[in-house]
Amino acid sequence: MNSNGFTQSNLLTDVRLAIGFTACGIAGATFYYDYNHDFEKTKEYTLYAVIAYFTLNIFLTWWMWWIEGGKVYIGDRNGVKVCTRNILCGVFY
Repeated sequence: MNSNGFTQSNLLTDVRLAIGFTACGIAGATFYYDYNHDFEKTKEYTLYAVIAYFTLNIFLTWWMWWIEGGKVYIGDRNGVKVCTRNILCGVFY
């Protein structure tokens, strides 16, 4: 589509990457903090980190199913927006 003069929008992918990297960053920071400190000191922090990680992954799943929803390409050319979708032929792709 880019060869036809359309400009691709990467917003959906960028948001998906940001959510995923944030969740991984929380997991990595929690591991690092727990590795360098006693578990008793990190228990409360770990609880909040698990809740944040769980919440981000629930949001990521919602984002992929309801916002992205099978969109393969989103772009525009001269104000004309184009969105192509993936069509599933059954329960299992």
